[in-house]
Amino acid sequence: MLPPPKKPQYTPSNQSKRFGRIISKLYRLVYSLNPSLKKYEQLVLGGHILRPHYAFALLSSAKEAVALGYKKISVIEFGCAGGSGLVDLEYISNEIEKILDISFEIYGFDVGDGMPASTDYRDLLYFWSEGEYKMDYTKLNEKLYNTQIIIGDTKDTVPNFFEKFKPATIGAVFIDVDYYTSTKSCFQIFNHNSSFYLPRVFVYLDDTLNVSEFTGELLAVNEYNKNNEERKISIQSLVAEEMSLKWKNWIYLGKKFYHWHCFKHDKYSTKVNKINNKLSL
Repeated sequence: MLPPPKKPQYTPSNQSKRFGRIISKLYRLVYSLNPSLKKYEQLVLGGHILRPHYAFALLSSAKEAVALGYKKISVIEFGCAGGSGLVDLEYISNEIEKILDISFEIYGFDVGDGMPASTDYRDLLYFWSEGEYKMDYTKLNEKLYNTQIIIGDTKDTVPNFFEKFKPATIGAVFIDVDYYTSTKSCFQIFNHNSSFYLPRVFVYLDDTLNVSEFTGELLAVNEYNKNNEERKISIQSLVAEEMSLKWKNWIYLGKKFYHWHCFKHDKYSTKVNKINNKLSL
């Protein structure tokens, strides 16, 4: 007889733990005694959740999804490397499922053997190089419980993603692939029927540092917006400044928060009665 499946033991990644503060650990311990949406929001805004920018994105997306009547959303990370982000996504989504009527599917896209070769100056080759950020797929897969890892170049894996995996409605996308060319391929995720998405999808762009509007992720955003009339990627204006009143590091992390807008989505103009409106969307 086969042994029963191992019960998931969701914990933050070791990488995130290295950035943890003792006071934050105390806050999380107190929270665990009596969890609630309001208290979790306070933890997020105060920067007390490990990888708080991921928590902010997931909670914001989940609240909007619940308000619009969705029961499940997909979360996608492009550029997984060692996989600490995926481990934290599982941990955070499990925490949110305890306080909101929502569930998550998680997908990770990665080439597997490190950053691909490039000769395109727009990929910031003075900053990134071929072979960086390799993934140990076997080791990572052993740490995950409900994440689907998709190995391959995004220009090949993204186009057939919807047909192959039939994901739940997409609510949040994290992009950390460094190159302009790779980011441009990732944006293919937004090329399908509007029914596959929330009307506004949270987008986290990790590599907007050391770029210009003519290179890297920002160039990919500008080109996407130029080529799409009814779908746009836009930074969340002033959210970093507003949130930094709660925790100083938001002034940095918040400037990486964007939304993908689908103006022709049948729910785009639906009134969203936000649940306990503490988080800025």
